[in-house]
Amino acid sequence: MPYGVECDLYSLMGEIKVVRAVKNRITDEDIYQLKVDCNGFEFWVQINKKDLYGEPMPGRRFKGVVWMQGTVHYLD
Repeated sequence: MPYGVECDLYSLMGEIKVVRAVKNRITDEDIYQLKVDCNGFEFWVQINKKDLYGEPMPGRRFKGVVWMQGTVHYLD
């Protein structure tokens, strides 16, 4: 769902399917890569560990405002 006046910000809530912990090689910060299923659409979300509440695990929910980059392809 679009969030605010910006057309590339979306409120996202869905079930976490995959969790990967990686390190940003430039800033040396810990990052989580999450594959989130939101009503049949699967998104990869990357979030800094310090900006995340709780511990992400498959089966749990992710809720947040995301900056959408790229395109969405709808299958018929």
